[in-house]
Amino acid sequence: MKKTIFVVALALCMMCSTAAAAMEVPTDTIVQNLNGQQQMVKTYTLAPGQDAQALVEAPFEYDGYTYTFAGIVKEEIPYHEEKIVSRTITIETDSNELATILEELAPTVDYAESGYTGILTLDHTSIKTEASGYTSKSYTVSETKEIGGLDRNDPSYVPATTTKNGQTLSLANVEWVVQGTSLVGDSLIPSSYMAVATYSAKNYRNVATGYVTTADYTGTVESSGISGVVYTLTYLGEKIVELPIEPDSPIFPLLQVAIGILALLLLVGAFWLLRWNNVVIYEPDEERDEYRKIGAVRITKRHPAIDLTCLRHYPAGEVGIEIKRRAARKLLGRHIPILFRGFKAFYFVETADGDCWATFSAQGIPGEELEDKEASTV
Repeated sequence: MKKTIFVVALALCMMCSTAAAAMEVPTDTIVQNLNGQQQMVKTYTLAPGQDAQALVEAPFEYDGYTYTFAGIVKEEIPYHEEKIVSRTITIETDSNELATILEELAPTVDYAESGYTGILTLDHTSIKTEASGYTSKSYTVSETKEIGGLDRNDPSYVPATTTKNGQTLSLANVEWVVQGTSLVGDSLIPSSYMAVATYSAKNYRNVATGYVTTADYTGTVESSGISGVVYTLTYLGEKIVELPIEPDSPIFPLLQVAIGILALLLLVGAFWLLRWNNVVIYEPDEERDEYRKIGAVRITKRHPAIDLTCLRHYPAGEVGIEIKRRAARKLLGRHIPILFRGFKAFYFVETADGDCWATFSAQGIPGEELEDKEASTV
């Protein structure tokens, strides 16, 4: 009797340990008989860095077989994205000469932001320079006039002012030059003079104290890495040999209790599995004029990415994504990345009053990162 109770308790413990080990829901499960060997193959898609050992289950029973873990295969899902970016750089110089400015501007700059890296090149057509400030400086305007044929070097012959470009200049200096002479006795004396008059005036003008130059650098930057990891776990099955138990056997009542407990655990497990996938994927059904379910995935606060590339049926056009209310509450205000084939979009959870719904196009431009789309409450 004690031995029978021990066997039943051990079986229940094994069932509980099996359920606890399966922390993730497989994206695909295949049961097959290959070359006479019964197998169950489970496929999981995890985020990079997640522990794959937690996927391994203890021996479990299914459809008349006991399955035992045999091996695991790892396959990484790479991604590579490119985009054109532009960055504006500002410098200060003492001169607005292009040659001086180009000496201060590097021909290329390095770019490293948000996981993207690359080299940006100076766009010469984008260079713009303007004064950073002004100051007032004085300068002198001058004019020289010659007045010839004067009979004497008399300053009264020289005008006190003159005009240049509409501005009045004042007499600043007079120099006399002898133009002709006469013989008086034995001596030559000046008989005519020329006055060389210099006029000047002081002006003021605004002069730049310095210059500010802006220039754009553009180029193609890249981002690459691993978006997820696919693990394929293989379990080998052994046929369960059932021993006949008579209804009047002492084990029979205990077996009935064990079957009842097992049924209850299966119901709890089924309910748990139904709630485990908290994101449902749909695509339009044109014949019925409604959406039909094509898959489901699970997201968490730590790993919120919705990976559509792991679906067995990838949508051909429009795709509807529904986040259950429980998950929406935990991810409220977050931008949920949605991984398509060759590009990705973002799903902004704005409300958690109910299940959240949004639609996207599954056929995007490779390398393009789509704008956020707010989730509406269903």
